[in-house]
Amino acid sequence: MEGANINAFTFNGCRNVNISDNIYDKGVTRRVNITNMQNSEVKIGENEGVSIGSGTQPASEMIYVSSDPEVVRVDGTGHVTGLKKGTATVTAYELVGGRKFQADPVTFTVTDQSTGTVTAVKVLAKDLTVKNPSDGGYSVSGDSVTIKAMGQGLWATQTANNVIVSGENVNRGDGTFTAIVKMSGKTVNNWDEAGLFIYKDDDNYVAVERKHGTNSPKVHVVTEANGSANEDQNTENPNAEAIWLKLEKSGNTFTGYYSVDKENWTKAGNSITNDKIGNSFGVALVAGTGNSTKGTAFTFSDLEINGKAVALTEDAATGGESGNIEDLAKVKSGNAILESASVSGVSFPTFSSETKSYVTTADKNVKSVKISLKAKDENAKIEICRNGVGNGVGLKNVNEIVSAENGKNQITDQKVALVAGLNIITTRVIAEDGTTQEIYRFLVTRTGAQDASIGGISVDNKEVAGFDVSEKSYSASLTKGQTEVKIALKNLGEGAKAVLNVNGKTYNPQESIPVSGDNMTVGIAITPDGGVTEHYSLSLRVPSDSNAKLEKVQFGSTIQSNGNFNANLKEYTASTMTRTSRVTFTAQEANAKITVKCNNVTAATGKGSVETSVTMKKETISYRLQ
Repeated sequence: MEGANINAFTFNGCRNVNISDNIYDKGVTRRVNITNMQNSEVKIGENEGVSIGSGTQPASEMIYVSSDPEVVRVDGTGHVTGLKKGTATVTAYELVGGRKFQADPVTFTVTDQSTGTVTAVKVLAKDLTVKNPSDGGYSVSGDSVTIKAMGQGLWATQTANNVIVSGENVNRGDGTFTAIVKMSGKTVNNWDEAGLFIYKDDDNYVAVERKHGTNSPKVHVVTEANGSANEDQNTENPNAEAIWLKLEKSGNTFTGYYSVDKENWTKAGNSITNDKIGNSFGVALVAGTGNSTKGTAFTFSDLEINGKAVALTEDAATGGESGNIEDLAKVKSGNAILESASVSGVSFPTFSSETKSYVTTADKNVKSVKISLKAKDENAKIEICRNGVGNGVGLKNVNEIVSAENGKNQITDQKVALVAGLNIITTRVIAEDGTTQEIYRFLVTRTGAQDASIGGISVDNKEVAGFDVSEKSYSASLTKGQTEVKIALKNLGEGAKAVLNVNGKTYNPQESIPVSGDNMTVGIAITPDGGVTEHYSLSLRVPSDSNAKLEKVQFGSTIQSNGNFNANLKEYTASTMTRTSRVTFTAQEANAKITVKCNNVTAATGKGSVETSVTMKKETISYRLQ
């Protein structure tokens, strides 16, 4: 659809996202939208040409808890004050996106009596939102906030880090809207920029800001609608380190100003229009750069919206807990880290929670392993399966999924059988919040015996005559009136499994098989412990007084038959280069009478099997079974 802005990817609360090796259709914007996660969780391949675009990342709240506030107190920045002799632990919790993440407790020992007092420390105001935060990207001091130009700006498809927003997507009504802020700091490097934004999202905004350009710093009014940006309106950059920036909105018309004293205002070019902002938007403070040299700092203070002061900072809570401990208890943990793992019977590399995949080999004599796992958070759950596929939705496999008993956070000495070849033991840790998950995989390649041989076949404890491992088809007779039969295999290969198939139903060796009809075929499949399955065929015949069929016809070595024998086929042709040859006829029934004629002259008679010598001209040999 014309004018549509389709982003390639959207992720909500995901971790360890890797984007690579993709092909994109025309009309797809190569951008990633994120919600409830940091952009550092997204890794983009160097040939993707994808940027991390708009998303919602609430400013995470840190809560610090002292196990004994009379010994140690902690403030909202994690600053610890010792009060009296003793030992206590301090545990940090990060609350973000409706989930909490717990750090390892830190133990503090106070060796001398202290008269320390806890002073208030400033932190970012809770009413503000930080989009795409980065480590060390912003800091708080007094009533001001400093943002470093650590990443790109917001121009076109660019994505800025540490965008601090007040009242994101708040309905401001139809009237005139004004925002003012004091900014201290000058652009230093080419493409540095920083300023005040009326902010709808990364692709729809109006800004008044200092921009460095190509060694030509100016104050610009920048407008962007659906990712299309323009910065034609500008004025000269003042020499003052600190300036005031002001944006006015009236309908779809925007005007930008700067001042060095907040009394005398200079207009930055002409007013512009942008009909994509509407009445619902936020006020943002942004600093970014397109230069490889990062870190230019800009300090913001004295923010006003429609004449009312908006606090950028607030005092951090002090005491045994630095935040609302009741809120902490209500939030479920997002910790899905596997703390420890061990697999007996094979040798894996040393386990680390940061490493998600482990590879090893096993000898053919290792038929199983035992695996022990423990999640870091006591409220997390663990599942494992063999040769399954782990993903964000579930674990799928043909084997039973094993879960920790009673929803506990650990599995101890769980036996896992190994097959020949690749075994993938997949472990999934599910955090208390039910959403956050981590997948760990242990890959064991086991050597198989690869032996599909057998040493013979027996029917009802009687060996089938003439067994040869190179021959795959055999036959045997049953007794008259027999209703079931048992088939055994001799010297089955090491680790191999045998399955018998009769009329589409499977049986194990030595299992009773019902007898049906005059003839039944038993398929024998030998699957080795690794390697290719071998197939044998066993034809079983039930004696019958009415059976007048031949079992086989054997021609002497000098006769070449033009077709294989088939008991249901009555005519054959053959050729020979000698005058006299021998032919043997064998009946399916041992008591059947055989009469052999040559050109209607009886040549031989017998019971069960008859051999005769034939002098060749152009002879017709016939037989009769009775």
